[in-house]
Amino acid sequence: MFNEIGKKIKGLASVIAWIGIIASAIMGFITMELSFFTGLLIIAIGALASWVGSFLLYGFGELVDNSTVIAFQLMVHKEEGSTKQRKQASDEEIADKNLREAKRRAMQELRDNMFITEEEYTEALKK
Repeated sequence: MFNEIGKKIKGLASVIAWIGIIASAIMGFITMELSFFTGLLIIAIGALASWVGSFLLYGFGELVDNSTVIAFQLMVHKEEGSTKQRKQASDEEIADKNLREAKRRAMQELRDNMFITEEEYTEALKK
């Protein structure tokens, strides 16, 4: 019922404009029996007023459509930002893991070449 409300508002503006134009034409033809010029004037002014009067409602429908698009784009942009933050956090975790692995290998090499003791090696890995 409320899906795509902007399109429905714009459709309603068109319907109201056409109803006004048709009503102006009918009233103009009825009035032409009394005065031809007045009848033509009613048709012209009534049709023009109905058409111009629908601009406000149609414009509101356009605003609703555009705000929906903007909200969707904002949501997508926000989601992309979250994805980038998660990727950045993941990259930092990988870099941290690689750094710990490099430290472990360096300490293991120092221990294997007897530059540090087993206790120093174990203590260095705990940090």
